[in-house]
This record gives sequence, C-alpha cells and structure tokens, in this order.
Amino acid sequence: MNTKNYTNPEAESDPQASIEIIKQAIRGIGGLVGVIAIVVGVVYVAKLMDLIFTLLSAPEGGQRVLAFAELLGGASLELPSAHGPVPFAMPLAVVFYIAGLLMVGWLALGLIITGAKVVSYCLTDRKSIKELLTYAFGPKAKPEERGGKKSTAVTS
Repeated sequence: MNTKNYTNPEAESDPQASIEIIKQAIRGIGGLVGVIAIVVGVVYVAKLMDLIFTLLSAPEGGQRVLAFAELLGGASLELPSAHGPVPFAMPLAVVFYIAGLLMVGWLALGLIITGAKVVSYCLTDRKSIKELLTYAFGPKAKPEERGGKKSTAVTS
C-alpha cells in the first residue's frame, strides 16, 4: 500500500515537519487537560453551591451540623462566663463547616485557575503576541525612553 503524503510531498523527508506535528499534538493534549481541569473545578463549585443551598433551605440540612456539634461534645462543651456557662459546640461546628466549605471552594478555584493557565500556556501563539506588543510599544526600548523613569530634579 502506498502511503505518500500528497498534500505536502516535502513532509516525508523533512524531520522538522514531523517534530512540529508532535509539538502541536502535545500542545493540543495540554489544552485538553486544562479544559478538563476547568470543568472539574466548575462542577465542584456547582456541587458546593448546591450543598450550601440545601443547608440553608431545608430544615433537615441542619441535622448534619447538629450531629457534628454532638460529636464535638454537645451540651458538655461549654465556656465559663460571668453570667453562667455558654454552650460552645454549635458555634464551633458551624465554624468548622464554614472553614471546610471555604477550603473546598479554594481548591475548586485553584483547579479553575490552574486549568486556565494550562490552556493559556498551551494554546496561545506567543510569537504573534510578541509581535503585537512590539508593534504597539515599539522595539525593545529602555524604560527611560518609554517614560518609565523620570527625573524629579528641578532645572532652571
């Protein structure tokens, strides 16, 4: 069977072309991994929002917090005060739940940001961006020429 490349006959003998194809494939796979990370992060955020909505809207959602408060010590966990003992288990359980939700949200946001960076690094054409910036700001000029450092001395 003849497997010639009729679209680009020079590509068979040019190793540079096959290296470019491999580089593009790796960049595409990296971009796909970044998109998957973004989707996983968004799914975690959606589940987190659903959990918060369930806890706030359904009375039985608070049973988890009550069970955790009992696990922490229940009515026996009290702080001494001048006006008598203050129950501490329920506020501590709420703080732990909020801290856990914040931690999961932070991890989900980290997944989304990391996925976006991977997509940006893999799928952007850095050469065209450099050319655009060079066109907009001129060739590599020193900061003094672009107005970066200005003299504050008074001249008369």
